[in-house]
Amino acid sequence: LDIDKYPLPKYDKASDIYASLITRLKADLVNLKPTGTVLRGGDIYFDGNNGRWEKFGNSLLLKLGIALADINPSLAQSTVNDAITGGVMASSADNCEFKYLEASPNENPIYQ
Repeated sequence: LDIDKYPLPKYDKASDIYASLITRLKADLVNLKPTGTVLRGGDIYFDGNNGRWEKFGNSLLLKLGIALADINPSLAQSTVNDAITGGVMASSADNCEFKYLEASPNENPIYQ
């Protein structure tokens, strides 16, 4: 972040970033399988339900694959297929919502 030392910083290509994100997300999805690590306490989105987290992760994987469609069609196709095979969010019942808590500091700002 030193503009004097690096006036024209080199940025990574978006296609490289997306490929890396896909690899990392696929590795993380393994932990959300029924035999994987169970999320305990503090999960205000899905209350520790790995199946719902897996759907969320696969839906994110689907989004990443679609974003690559014009740049790397083969990676996009395999990523989208993997996501759909793994199961994606299909209805509003699958939504990931932030639920405000009743106690400070996480109560609804309208309450204040």
